[in-house]
Amino acid sequence: MQLFKSKLLPLFILGVFVVATIIPSLSGLSLNAYAATAPNTGARVSFTFDDGLSSALLAANTLKTYGYTGTDYVITHCVGLIANASNNDCAADMTKNYMTWNDIATLHTTYGWEIGSHTVTHPLTAAVDNKTLTDAGLDQEMHNSQLTLQAQGYNAYDFASPYGDYDNRSIAVAAKYYYSHRTFQDLTYSTDPISNAFPYYNPRSSYPYNNYLLSVVPVEGDVSVATVKGYIDQAKASNQWVIFVFHEIKADGDTSYDASLNAYQYRTGDLASIAAYVKAQAIPVVNVEDGLASGTNIMPNSGFNDGIATGWTTDSPTTITADKQSSTILGHGSFDGTITGALNSILLKGSATDTHLFSPKVTVAPGTTYTIKNFINLTSSSGEVDFYIDEYDANGVDLGTGRYVAGITATSSTSDVQVGNVNFLYTPTSPSIASARLQVIVHGVGTVAYVDNLQWLSPNGATTPPVVIPPVTTPKAGDVNGDSVIDALDLSTVLTNWNKTSQTRAQGDLNADGTVDALDLSIILTNWSK
Repeated sequence: MQLFKSKLLPLFILGVFVVATIIPSLSGLSLNAYAATAPNTGARVSFTFDDGLSSALLAANTLKTYGYTGTDYVITHCVGLIANASNNDCAADMTKNYMTWNDIATLHTTYGWEIGSHTVTHPLTAAVDNKTLTDAGLDQEMHNSQLTLQAQGYNAYDFASPYGDYDNRSIAVAAKYYYSHRTFQDLTYSTDPISNAFPYYNPRSSYPYNNYLLSVVPVEGDVSVATVKGYIDQAKASNQWVIFVFHEIKADGDTSYDASLNAYQYRTGDLASIAAYVKAQAIPVVNVEDGLASGTNIMPNSGFNDGIATGWTTDSPTTITADKQSSTILGHGSFDGTITGALNSILLKGSATDTHLFSPKVTVAPGTTYTIKNFINLTSSSGEVDFYIDEYDANGVDLGTGRYVAGITATSSTSDVQVGNVNFLYTPTSPSIASARLQVIVHGVGTVAYVDNLQWLSPNGATTPPVVIPPVTTPKAGDVNGDSVIDALDLSTVLTNWNKTSQTRAQGDLNADGTVDALDLSIILTNWSK
């Protein structure tokens, strides 16, 4: 009889797993052979830029000299706005020039940059900081930005919070549409960089990371090149991923350059010096979408589109249930690669005794290091969710060598993050181990949590993200109701919702700025009868 395990080992065991001995990869061996392969856990550097400023092209030209690219997080409403122009209402900074769509195309196609999302209008997203931003409004800020980018031909995998302002609610919404969430300065929380991390991450930038809490190093005018080199040295020494964040880039000799912290500017010469140092240290530079933990997912039904099925089981079918929603705004899951966003997850409710969600058994090779990624949205202020590995021999007999690997405890503190990835490494250490499975343990009355995308990633040399967004069919300009004709039906919808805010495309908001107004009407009239 299977004996259910709870948290039998202390938390520091996780560190033992992460630093477990890894033997170099052997080719030509079967899956069950005692071969040793490992994911890429080495140091890496990313250059990221916020807001979609026109100076990104200057940065791209600078980095190109060293063979490097970057990720630019674009505010879709601000695309094409000119500094100090009467129509420049960009909340990030009305005194700046923003890239046009042609500029963004050049950045992406010519220079090879990733285009990420930075919302539609750049609002504060933490509820305590923006009390007028409703759940629906927050959803539209994140989803409409992605839809606009996709309509321009960019599959936006990755998201950055404006001002670095976020909370559990905003991360949960971002997770429905994006593969990652990048922070900035954590303005809502303590200045302690570890205070709002999941408790077992220290530092947060060590593989396999937390997709939804990617910590960064802001680089502004008062940050010296020597300081940045120190971060690069640390990343190399500790096999960490250092993500640098820049805003406006100024040419050397530009007399308008402002070196103060709040100016958010940096010189091309200093950017070049940083790139040259990274080159000299031989550290790989990756766009954010390429830096995340990856591999071949060998876990069946990991996104729970089939509910608790395809080998998944539970010992408490009344408290551990499929959570399938009809709309993304009601959902609790994480990014599944669809344009609609995540609709499926598993609801975990605590009871007087521990309850469990069991994965199917996965065939494993001793000595191979697997990356196990688990999205969790812990919504209660008490309780605990733990992750445990069971190990089996070739006959399916439990070897009794299973182990506790990670856990997250709920808290009543609003400054603690309870949404994101619980990721860890797992290496079968005995030739007797032929398969293994994941236990999700729900501990404590009052626990309420949702899990999704419980992925078991085999290295296999894979370098592409396990989730791929399918091709997007771009709607015709001016087509509100999706019938591919711009006519009186589309006009009627716009007039019905005239001057309303927090609207969707289906309600007449064609330019994704959240308001149905003359700009949307102009799009319809320009494309009338097409």
